[in-house]
Amino acid sequence: MAHEKPRSQKLYCYVDETGQGTLGQLFIVVAVVMAGDRQELLERLDQAEHESGGRLQQPWSKSNRRRLDKYLELALQPDLFTGSVFYQVFKDSTDYKRLTAETVVRSLNRYAEDHSIPEFKATIIIDGLTRTAARRVRNIVLNHHLRIDKIRGERDESSPILRLADAITKPIRRAMNRDWPSRALIQKAKADGVITQLH
Repeated sequence: MAHEKPRSQKLYCYVDETGQGTLGQLFIVVAVVMAGDRQELLERLDQAEHESGGRLQQPWSKSNRRRLDKYLELALQPDLFTGSVFYQVFKDSTDYKRLTAETVVRSLNRYAEDHSIPEFKATIIIDGLTRTAARRVRNIVLNHHLRIDKIRGERDESSPILRLADAITKPIRRAMNRDWPSRALIQKAKADGVITQLH
């Protein structure tokens, strides 16, 4: 009797980055990978935004740091995000789309491995991605033999999960500049199994 082929699971990968202004000295990509129904997650993120100061109307870079830290403390809960948030740090390269695509590939593969998902098809949402850039990222991801449902750009103002990815880039970057409260925040999230640094 032939074995039934494993059913392909739907994964969502939300991506933001920071560091293009350093002209290659430092580039950080954050990916949040989720499976299945995201409704509870979206509601909890909206609640975290509300409890930290109300619905965000501007990028986190223009927001009060105390509010940002409070938001991350509320949002990065292990029951929501265990093994779901990944980041990678790059130096000495300005090939930003390739670096972003590499992080997407590694994040999806790591999530699938850690959650015992043998087959998956991904929808990839990247902050501010243009159609031209989307084609390049798609080609790189496909060259790694990953299956893509959709790849598109959105603005973080329109997506709670993209806003979360954007928020996470801030303490990661500050921690690399020896900001000790940011280091403590990231280390706690790592210890809780929420954030994973890719190498």
